[in-house]
Amino acid sequence: MQAKKKYLRKYRESIAAENELNDQLNRLRDDFTFPKAQDLDGMPHGFSSVHDLSDYAARIDNLLLELSCLISSRIDLRKDIMHRIDSMDSEVEKTILMMRYISGKTFEQIAVTLNYSWRWVLTLHGNALDHFPYP
Repeated sequence: MQAKKKYLRKYRESIAAENELNDQLNRLRDDFTFPKAQDLDGMPHGFSSVHDLSDYAARIDNLLLELSCLISSRIDLRKDIMHRIDSMDSEVEKTILMMRYISGKTFEQIAVTLNYSWRWVLTLHGNALDHFPYP
């Protein structure tokens, strides 16, 4: 059961990781698109060649591709978790798992929303974990 909880928690963790990766992606694009002011001061800064610039562009492209692949894997993980929850039979169990692991609500908040006792929500949550199709 702990492995299932850990897997379900990855949904929200992947959102935070994806946000960080998107920030890195945007910074990298900005660094590549907008040259720094020191590069535009008109003063000589040593020898550079088109080859050096094309190497730099190729490395940036590789980094952009890597970040995009990492973001895509986070999205795929979330899709998989959502699909597994959605494939469950009980609507109440689906709702509890969605509220707990997708929306990040506490058991108390779930109990209030569903008009159940806190203890009953814990029981239903345990049942939902038992029925969750873990990979």
